[in-house]
Amino acid sequence: MILPDVNMLVYAYDSSSVHHGAAAGWWKRCMTGNDEVGLATVVLFGFVRICTNPRIFQSPLTVEEASARVESWLARPQVRIIDPSNQHVADVLALLRETGTAGNLTTDAQIAALARQEKAVIHSNDTDFLRFPGIRWHNPLTGKEQRT
Repeated sequence: MILPDVNMLVYAYDSSSVHHGAAAGWWKRCMTGNDEVGLATVVLFGFVRICTNPRIFQSPLTVEEASARVESWLARPQVRIIDPSNQHVADVLALLRETGTAGNLTTDAQIAALARQEKAVIHSNDTDFLRFPGIRWHNPLTGKEQRT
Protein backbone atom coordinates (compact mmCIF):
# COMPACT_ATOMS: atom_id res chain seq x y z
CA MET A 1 0.00 0.00 0.00
CA ILE A 2 1.14 3.52 -0.85
CA LEU A 3 0.66 6.09 1.92
CA PRO A 4 1.36 9.55 0.49
CA ASP A 5 2.63 12.44 2.56
CA VAL A 6 0.97 15.80 2.11
CA ASN A 7 4.05 17.30 0.42
CA MET A 8 3.63 15.02 -2.58
CA LEU A 9 -0.04 15.97 -2.98
CA VAL A 10 0.79 19.68 -2.71
CA TYR A 11 3.58 19.36 -5.30
CA ALA A 12 1.18 17.55 -7.63
CA TYR A 13 -1.27 20.49 -7.34
CA ASP A 14 1.21 23.39 -7.30
CA SER A 15 2.25 24.10 -10.87
CA SER A 16 4.82 26.64 -9.61
CA SER A 17 6.72 23.98 -7.65
CA VAL A 18 9.96 22.69 -9.12
CA HIS A 19 8.64 19.24 -8.21
CA HIS A 20 5.27 19.67 -9.92
CA GLY A 21 5.94 17.68 -13.11
CA ALA A 22 7.36 14.64 -11.35
CA ALA A 23 4.80 14.76 -8.54
CA ALA A 24 1.85 15.21 -10.89
CA GLY A 25 3.03 12.23 -12.95
CA TRP A 26 3.50 10.13 -9.83
CA TRP A 27 0.03 11.02 -8.51
CA LYS A 28 -1.60 10.31 -11.86
CA ARG A 29 0.02 6.85 -11.84
CA CYS A 30 -1.22 6.30 -8.28
CA MET A 31 -4.75 7.31 -9.26
CA THR A 32 -4.85 5.16 -12.40
CA GLY A 33 -2.76 2.18 -11.28
CA ASN A 34 -3.59 -0.99 -9.43
CA ASP A 35 -1.60 -0.40 -6.24
CA GLU A 36 -3.70 0.27 -3.18
CA VAL A 37 -3.43 3.86 -1.96
CA GLY A 38 -4.18 4.68 1.66
CA LEU A 39 -5.01 8.27 2.51
CA ALA A 40 -4.67 9.42 6.09
CA THR A 41 -7.12 12.06 7.24
CA VAL A 42 -4.22 14.10 8.63
CA VAL A 43 -2.81 14.18 5.07
CA LEU A 44 -6.13 14.97 3.40
CA PHE A 45 -6.86 17.86 5.74
CA GLY A 46 -3.25 19.01 5.47
CA PHE A 47 -3.73 19.25 1.71
CA VAL A 48 -6.92 21.29 2.18
CA ARG A 49 -5.25 23.52 4.80
CA ILE A 50 -2.19 24.25 2.68
CA CYS A 51 -3.74 24.52 -0.78
CA THR A 52 -6.52 26.90 0.30
CA ASN A 53 -4.16 29.23 2.16
CA PRO A 54 -3.65 32.60 0.42
CA ARG A 55 -0.49 33.19 2.49
CA ILE A 56 1.07 30.17 0.78
CA PHE A 57 -0.38 30.38 -2.73
CA GLN A 58 -0.96 33.40 -4.92
CA SER A 59 -4.00 31.60 -6.38
CA PRO A 60 -5.10 29.13 -3.72
CA LEU A 61 -7.80 26.57 -4.29
CA THR A 62 -11.23 27.40 -2.99
CA VAL A 63 -12.60 25.12 -0.29
CA GLU A 64 -14.96 23.71 -2.94
CA GLU A 65 -12.07 23.00 -5.34
CA ALA A 66 -9.93 21.38 -2.66
CA SER A 67 -12.89 19.33 -1.43
CA ALA A 68 -13.67 18.19 -4.97
CA ARG A 69 -10.09 16.99 -5.43
CA VAL A 70 -10.15 15.03 -2.19
CA GLU A 71 -13.54 13.51 -3.05
CA SER A 72 -12.31 12.53 -6.53
CA TRP A 73 -9.35 10.70 -4.99
CA LEU A 74 -11.58 8.88 -2.53
CA ALA A 75 -13.91 7.80 -5.35
CA ARG A 76 -11.12 5.75 -6.97
CA PRO A 77 -11.51 1.98 -6.42
CA GLN A 78 -7.94 1.47 -5.20
CA VAL A 79 -8.08 4.33 -2.66
CA ARG A 80 -9.23 4.09 0.93
CA ILE A 81 -9.03 6.20 4.04
CA ILE A 82 -6.66 4.84 6.64
CA ASP A 83 -8.35 4.95 10.02
CA PRO A 84 -6.18 4.95 13.11
CA SER A 85 -6.49 1.96 15.41
CA ASN A 86 -7.37 2.31 19.08
CA GLN A 87 -3.62 2.05 19.70
CA HIS A 88 -2.79 5.05 17.45
CA VAL A 89 -2.23 7.68 20.14
CA ALA A 90 0.05 5.35 22.10
CA ASP A 91 1.92 4.43 18.90
CA VAL A 92 2.47 8.08 17.93
CA LEU A 93 3.63 9.04 21.41
CA ALA A 94 6.01 6.05 21.43
CA LEU A 95 7.51 7.16 18.11
CA LEU A 96 7.98 10.70 19.42
CA ARG A 97 9.65 9.37 22.57
CA GLU A 98 11.90 7.03 20.56
CA THR A 99 13.13 9.91 18.41
CA GLY A 100 13.30 12.34 21.32
CA THR A 101 11.44 15.02 19.43
CA ALA A 102 7.98 16.31 18.67
CA GLY A 103 7.19 19.82 17.35
CA ASN A 104 7.02 19.76 13.57
CA LEU A 105 7.56 15.99 13.49
CA THR A 106 4.30 15.27 15.29
CA THR A 107 2.31 15.01 12.06
CA ASP A 108 5.05 12.86 10.51
CA ALA A 109 4.85 10.57 13.54
CA GLN A 110 1.10 10.21 12.98
CA ILE A 111 1.70 9.20 9.36
CA ALA A 112 4.55 6.88 10.37
CA ALA A 113 2.34 5.14 12.94
CA LEU A 114 -0.34 4.61 10.29
CA ALA A 115 2.27 3.24 7.88
CA ARG A 116 3.43 0.74 10.49
CA GLN A 117 -0.17 -0.18 11.30
CA GLU A 118 -0.99 -0.85 7.63
CA LYS A 119 2.46 -2.10 6.55
CA ALA A 120 2.37 0.69 3.98
CA VAL A 121 5.19 2.49 2.19
CA ILE A 122 5.28 6.23 2.85
CA HIS A 123 5.75 8.19 -0.37
CA SER A 124 7.33 11.51 0.51
CA ASN A 125 10.07 13.95 -0.38
CA ASP A 126 10.64 14.40 3.37
CA THR A 127 13.58 12.43 4.77
CA ASP A 128 12.44 13.11 8.34
CA PHE A 129 10.44 9.89 8.12
CA LEU A 130 13.75 8.03 8.25
CA ARG A 131 13.99 8.99 11.93
CA PHE A 132 11.15 6.62 12.79
CA PRO A 133 11.96 2.92 13.25
CA GLY A 134 10.03 0.28 11.34
CA ILE A 135 9.13 2.53 8.39
CA ARG A 136 9.37 1.87 4.68
CA TRP A 137 9.90 5.13 2.81
CA HIS A 138 10.05 5.92 -0.90
CA ASN A 139 10.83 9.26 -2.55
CA PRO A 140 8.95 9.26 -5.88
CA LEU A 141 10.94 12.31 -7.01
CA THR A 142 14.35 10.63 -6.73
CA GLY A 143 13.48 6.94 -6.72
CA LYS A 144 15.29 6.52 -3.40
CA GLU A 145 13.78 3.89 -1.11
CA GLN A 146 14.71 2.93 2.41
CA ARG A 147 13.55 0.81 5.32
CA THR A 148 14.28 1.92 8.87
